[in-house]
Amino acid sequence: MEKSKLKKESEKQPKLKQLNKKNKFANNPYLKYTSLAFQLVAYILVGVYLGRWIDNQLALSVPITTAFLPLLFMSGMFIKLYVELTKNDEK
Repeated sequence: MEKSKLKKESEKQPKLKQLNKKNKFANNPYLKYTSLAFQLVAYILVGVYLGRWIDNQLALSVPITTAFLPLLFMSGMFIKLYVELTKNDEK
């Protein structure tokens, strides 16, 4: 009976090692917050370039969408940031 328990425990260990290898960067707060910062910059840049493209396509003299889209994307990113931070606090 003890041998069967040991076999079951030894079978579980490789699975745990695989999980730890996959999630070893997930628990590092520096990497998490650095990735959020890069995402924020990426959202702003996408908003600026998309806004410029829309302004050029509509031939607008005032760059309304170039000013509005980055703000909209930043708002979405801050909502995402809030959800990510509160999700971690609940654990």
